[in-house]
Amino acid sequence: MIYKFLYKILLFLSAILLFSACEENTLSVDDSYKSDYQYFPLEVGAWVIYDIEDINIDEPSAVFDTNYYQIKELVYSSFIDETENETYCINRYLRQDTSSLWEIKDVWTAQFINQTAQKVEENIRYVKLSFPLKLNKTWNGNLYNMLDTLNEYNYQLTQLHVEEVINNFTFDSVLTVTQILDTSLIHKDYCIEKYAKNIGLVYKKDIRILSNQSGFDPSVPIEHRIKTGTIFTMKIYDYSNCE
Repeated sequence: MIYKFLYKILLFLSAILLFSACEENTLSVDDSYKSDYQYFPLEVGAWVIYDIEDINIDEPSAVFDTNYYQIKELVYSSFIDETENETYCINRYLRQDTSSLWEIKDVWTAQFINQTAQKVEENIRYVKLSFPLKLNKTWNGNLYNMLDTLNEYNYQLTQLHVEEVINNFTFDSVLTVTQILDTSLIHKDYCIEKYAKNIGLVYKKDIRILSNQSGFDPSVPIEHRIKTGTIFTMKIYDYSNCE
């Protein structure tokens, strides 16, 4: 009987220690930068709809196409992966306009790992944010992919906690990540993403354009003398953050 009693006491003490360890770990991982994590909320059932403008230019082929459509990103489910990190599945839907039906496009995933917010898009992993958030902070957004093999592009937090109006929505806390800023007289590679607290991504601009290498007027902005390239714009249209 004494042995059974001692055994129960040991089990009880072990349970308390295990609970304390788990509780301490949860606090250190999840609560240290709780306010910062609100810029990249991951909650099953939350969704955002975006207006998309997709411009494709190829002057030699007389291609000047502009496509408009909408994308919906829905946090559909979550699971614990093989590294014991919670992974959120994001179903992405496409429709041509508000009168069209949504059609499933693809599934992306997102995670918080090692004080970063990461997203896998088209099977390519990006480090979207690095915590704690600090103005002008830089990090390698392509740490887990091969996109920086030829060019080193460090992401930089260029705006933080600013009020901004985007597509008729007023957000009191927005941050901007400049992912690429590489320009010359004959090319421009520029990509930024904006995140709003409790919503996530609310704006994206991705410009990859080239002009003629000779015979151009340098006083004319490259946006007005594009030979080939793409200009992609994504703006929030509607959202539900499950609050």
